[in-house]
Amino acid sequence: MKLIILILIPFIWLNGFSQNLQSNPWRIDKIIGRDTSNVQEFTLQKIDTINKWWMWGNTIEFFPNGNFLCRYSAKCGNDCFPSSNGNYKLSDSTHITIFLKEYNQRGECENIHRITDDTIGTFVIVRKDKSNIRLIRQNE
Repeated sequence: MKLIILILIPFIWLNGFSQNLQSNPWRIDKIIGRDTSNVQEFTLQKIDTINKWWMWGNTIEFFPNGNFLCRYSAKCGNDCFPSSNGNYKLSDSTHITIFLKEYNQRGECENIHRITDDTIGTFVIVRKDKSNIRLIRQNE
């Protein structure tokens, strides 16, 4: 019985993490796909969606079907609005691989529409606390 419980604990923890990751939007320090050649780390902060201004700035949402949407939004329309989407895969409770499918940029900047099939990388998931996560690129 103890052996079964010990075997199930990592799967329960991974499931709990993925539900936590997918439970709400996150603030992210940079838009995924803007720079694909020198990505070392992303910093995520859980968003308080009760605050009516939560949607402004860089955000990312991880959906249960394995897709993500990363975008910048602002209250006014006079800005540059980058966005990206793609897929992710949780290989275990401490690793996530991010795949970029599309990067767009519009507004008061150069308009870009890039369809790609880039693997951004595999990242180690480092929880700073229950509201902050760092994704640190794993050397491959």
